[in-house]
Amino acid sequence: MKQTKWQRLATIGLCSSLVINAFSGVTAVAETITIESSPTVASSAKEATSASSATQASTESSQETTETSREEVTQETEKPEVVKEETQTEAKKQEEETVTSEVVQPNPVLAPTPVSGIGVRAGNLDSFYQLTKTQMLNYSWSTTKVFSVPALKMVFDIKGSGNELVNTNDFKLTAEIRRAIFYNGTGQYSKVISDSTPIITKESGNITIDIPAIELPLEGRTRNYYYLNNINFETPKYIKNIEIKGNLLSFKNQGTTGAFGEIPSDTTIIVTKESENLYSINSAREVYYTGSVWTLGKIPVIFFASTGPDAVYKQFLEFPSENPTVNVDFKKVTESFKDTAGATIPAPTGFTQGKQTSITSNNYTFKQAGTLPETYKASNGKTYKFKGWYKGKTKPNTLTTTKAPSYAVTYDDNDDLNVVYEEVNFPETTYQFGFVNEAGQLVNPEDINLTYDYKSIVFRGTGGAGSTVSFATIANNQSGAKVGNLRQVTLPAKNIAQPTVVGWNGEAFANFSIKLPKYYKSLNLYDKTGKIDPKYPLPVKATVSSASNNAVQSEASVIADLTLTQRADGSFTPRETYSGIDSSVRYPGFLRRTVAYSSSGSTTATHQTISGPVYYHLTNRKVTESFKDTAGATIPAPTGFTQGKQTSITSNNYTFKQAGTLPETYKASNGKTYKFKGWYKGKTKPSTLTTTKAPSYAVTYDDNDDLNVVYEEETVTMLYPTMNVNFVDEKGVGFTPALTFSGKYYAQSTSASLRTDLYDVTSKNNGNGQYTISVNNGSMPLSQELLKKYNNGQPIGITSRLQFNVDKLTIDQQLKYVDSIQVDTAQSRNLKSYRHEHMTDNSLIFDPNVPQSEADLRSEYVDLFRFNSDGTYFSNASNRFFNMHLGYSSTGVNYLLVMILFNANPVNPTKLVYTVTRKQVTENFVDTNGTKITPPTGFTQGNQIPMTSNTFKYTATRALPASYTTGGKTYIFQGWYKGKTKPNTLTTSTTPTYNTTFDGNDDMTAVYKEASISANLTMRGAVDVIDNGAAMEYWEVLLKNTGEAPLTSVKIKPTTDWAAGISTPTELFILGTGQNTKVRPITKEQWEAGFEIPLDSSLPVGGQLTINLLGTKVTGQPNQVLKAAVEVTGNFNKLTASDTVRIKDLDQETKEPTGEGFISVPTFNFGQVGVAGSTQQHSLKKAADYYGNGTRNPYLRIKKTQPNWSLTAQLSQPKSATDSLPTTTRLLLGTAAAASFTDYNQPTETKTPLGKTGIVNLTADNTATAVVANQQFTGSDVYQLDFTFANIKLEVPANQGMVGQQYQAAVTWNLVTGP
Repeated sequence: MKQTKWQRLATIGLCSSLVINAFSGVTAVAETITIESSPTVASSAKEATSASSATQASTESSQETTETSREEVTQETEKPEVVKEETQTEAKKQEEETVTSEVVQPNPVLAPTPVSGIGVRAGNLDSFYQLTKTQMLNYSWSTTKVFSVPALKMVFDIKGSGNELVNTNDFKLTAEIRRAIFYNGTGQYSKVISDSTPIITKESGNITIDIPAIELPLEGRTRNYYYLNNINFETPKYIKNIEIKGNLLSFKNQGTTGAFGEIPSDTTIIVTKESENLYSINSAREVYYTGSVWTLGKIPVIFFASTGPDAVYKQFLEFPSENPTVNVDFKKVTESFKDTAGATIPAPTGFTQGKQTSITSNNYTFKQAGTLPETYKASNGKTYKFKGWYKGKTKPNTLTTTKAPSYAVTYDDNDDLNVVYEEVNFPETTYQFGFVNEAGQLVNPEDINLTYDYKSIVFRGTGGAGSTVSFATIANNQSGAKVGNLRQVTLPAKNIAQPTVVGWNGEAFANFSIKLPKYYKSLNLYDKTGKIDPKYPLPVKATVSSASNNAVQSEASVIADLTLTQRADGSFTPRETYSGIDSSVRYPGFLRRTVAYSSSGSTTATHQTISGPVYYHLTNRKVTESFKDTAGATIPAPTGFTQGKQTSITSNNYTFKQAGTLPETYKASNGKTYKFKGWYKGKTKPSTLTTTKAPSYAVTYDDNDDLNVVYEEETVTMLYPTMNVNFVDEKGVGFTPALTFSGKYYAQSTSASLRTDLYDVTSKNNGNGQYTISVNNGSMPLSQELLKKYNNGQPIGITSRLQFNVDKLTIDQQLKYVDSIQVDTAQSRNLKSYRHEHMTDNSLIFDPNVPQSEADLRSEYVDLFRFNSDGTYFSNASNRFFNMHLGYSSTGVNYLLVMILFNANPVNPTKLVYTVTRKQVTENFVDTNGTKITPPTGFTQGNQIPMTSNTFKYTATRALPASYTTGGKTYIFQGWYKGKTKPNTLTTSTTPTYNTTFDGNDDMTAVYKEASISANLTMRGAVDVIDNGAAMEYWEVLLKNTGEAPLTSVKIKPTTDWAAGISTPTELFILGTGQNTKVRPITKEQWEAGFEIPLDSSLPVGGQLTINLLGTKVTGQPNQVLKAAVEVTGNFNKLTASDTVRIKDLDQETKEPTGEGFISVPTFNFGQVGVAGSTQQHSLKKAADYYGNGTRNPYLRIKKTQPNWSLTAQLSQPKSATDSLPTTTRLLLGTAAAASFTDYNQPTETKTPLGKTGIVNLTADNTATAVVANQQFTGSDVYQLDFTFANIKLEVPANQGMVGQQYQAAVTWNLVTGP
């Protein structure tokens, strides 16, 4: 059962006030009483069936709602709201939580201020300093009983002396915390109370000792001690030494005076090395804290706290003034560069003499940075050659020769690196050679070899009598290295011993040879033009001498030295020299170096350098083609061949293949005709020639590889089988894909069934779809001998006829996208047959002086020239192209030679024009039934798009619209499909695209559905109740597109139901989906005729359009309901909508509840009264602005929706700011006239009397009183109770109220409804 309460509070302007102003013969104003009446809403779990049950529920709910309403007094409640209630327990809990939060909120704590040189750093020295100093300053001899030593985090910062990264995990710090006492009274003794191990933690770069806090008592004759003992620091084996930096600071309180003292930081922390990797840590000052009898004596510590009797320090503390810093010195590897005698030499570039590398781990492997050079020229001008290296102090017999020294260190001061180089008198010298082919390109020398023998030479004497020379082999049969596209040889850096007598010692690359693969014929310093190619210039060649400046040789000298000589074995070598005594060992002069001793006692070292590669030019062996007659005389070559053509031999297993196929016969440029006899290889013609038409053979690299082709002269008749063929598309435009044609031209003997294949069909692309198709390049020789050969030796006759045909003329390219290729007879020309009488008694086959006869080909014959498709390729197998036959006779005596489409005249050949019809993609537009419809704008029904390639992909030229309107119908896109059969599921992409299949199933069909167009229209005003004559802020007309297609036009006008009391709008405010917000003025004439709404774009499906009507004024009678109604039209069915507005009542505020509730509640105002000695009843005040001086009645109007309903009311106790009236105070309402409404809130609204309620008297104790019993009145959902103005009384008991006070009370109306 739903329960609705109404309780209006004056403080928020919602209540109707009950004010008592009474006078009872007393001149002073007694009191002013305000009774507040407000409705509220609540729900009940049980259905109320009687007034009593409704009253109880109403009372409980009223109390709850009143409490909630007072919490919400600052809210505007133009329309009733449902407020979620909170229980008192929840509110209390929240309050407690809030209080608790405030209690535990801590006050801010200020960070300690650094003083006396102690800074803020890791650990807590700063706060330790503050806490202990404050405590000692506050020391009182009479009251201080303990010395509270705070906890201290003593941090040791560990740093590498060379800024190395320190791994603290490799270090170990140990200590003890000792608590001891010394008693100096009777029975003097000392005692260690405890030794404990502190917590020691490691972090990156530091180790921390945690010293716990302690309280040391202050006692007579007793000294208490608390200190750090036995501090040891253990290092890993890669640490050489450590140093600790840090000062100590002391606090003290002296005797009974309590004088505080701070000893300056003049005492340092010291470290003592106990063993290889163990150090003890103490202070430089020893602390005396015992008498002579205590065996512990004095202790050198770095943290010490004590208390003592009056004669000594009462409180004493010594601790570091800053974190101690441990500087660790790493063991190192030192790099040294030495010569073979052990003397220090300059280091190579990129290395440093004496460089030190720190050893940083317990399993360290040293790796030298960089790679040691084989040789280098040092800063002292000397050249050194790498010998090896060793580790430690002692050089071994055998050095390690790796160029990147690396080894595990042994931590025994024997880890240094020593690199040994020996001084040389000759640096490493490299000589490079490049090889250039005939095209001017540097070749890959993979199969070009450089070989030599590396020799040492000892020469003694001056070259005259008595001189001697000897040779020794250093390395035989050496090869030059391939470096990129170059070959190179290198004389290594060397120290050649100096002779002590006249003569010289030297080295050379003897027997130096350049060996070419056999397909090269020669090698030369010059290119094929006989010059030095500027792209491959001569290098600069110089003689380097230790006795003089370098001498650059002249160009002529360089050419002389580098010019090649070919040996008997075919290899090449530059100019060679020898010792002058023994010529058996020869070498190029620039590949030798010497150290000479002269008679004057001087020594000279000499060698030669070359600035860059030496380039040599290669010449390939070649095959030369020659054409000769049978006598060996040179003749012109056939078309496509060249007399004297040379082909380079390019590999060691080369097979020569002549390009092209040799013709059986040909007409040469000298006018003669030649017949093929055969060919041979080399210089000597054999007795039997090879007769294949495509000469090919393996070459022998012996200058006997040339090709000689032999032809003999022949008397022939030349025919010209050629024709021009043009291809155009359906529109007559050139069909331009590049085509080629193929076929085999053959001779067929009818008597012997002999077929002789003669020539391939060839074609030439002339551009724009035009081609020349011919047999044997357009010229075909015929002779009596050939005819006899083709006819199997038989003479031509009626029983031994001979035919020439193309077996199948084929277009070589796939044309899947082409539908047909047909002859266009009108555009073609010279479609003729040509005839001659065949001569059998002459070397010619017909008499050229007798004109040929011509005949036009019949149309059915021409049609046979069409090309037919097998689905992929087009061809013609009719045997009509270039058809020629002999043996037919028109006279029975002379046999004819008949030629189709060609003749013996090379001028004005046949022209065949073909129309190429391509397959098409047809665009169709249908509805869901498959019926063709008018397509969208930009598309054409049945539009055909020709396919243009074998991979043709159809793509629509534009996107299909989601919807479109034509002919008064709107269509909505459903999808599309390819081919003839509509599938169950359409493709819904808006731009159709797919690969065609060329199978007649490539059409595109777009499917649209005829759309249903619908819309919804609503209208509402800004307010439900309005002041008479006021302007309505707006009427909102909302149009929603609920159909399947856009709304393209909208027009608005008033209906005949538009009330005369509502004026015409003056402006329309328009906004909506896809629209620009706009305001349009409107005249009365435009409004009544209908106003076309300017749309920026169609209103899409699901979109909405808001039209606010502005500037309407509402005029009428109080409480009158006026109707505003509009109709909207467009490309949809007419829609109407309306809303009403009520003229404001003169006495009471009217509201429209949400669902069920109160529409209007009465106001009770009793004026002023005096304090009376007896119970008094007071009437409502009379005033012109209050119910018309009593001529109109207060009323209660409600709205309900369920059949069961009842109404109760209750009155709260009237109260003022300082007083209250008794709960026996009563509000006497009398009976109320009940009425129901039909067509409520409509212009046709009717009020029908129903009868009266019982007498309603309310007592101010919040007791609910029945007003309307359940279903007492039925038949409507809106009811009104009119209370007679004159019958309403306020009954106040005797002697109640105070002068000058205003009292307020609340009337709560309770509406209970249920199904």
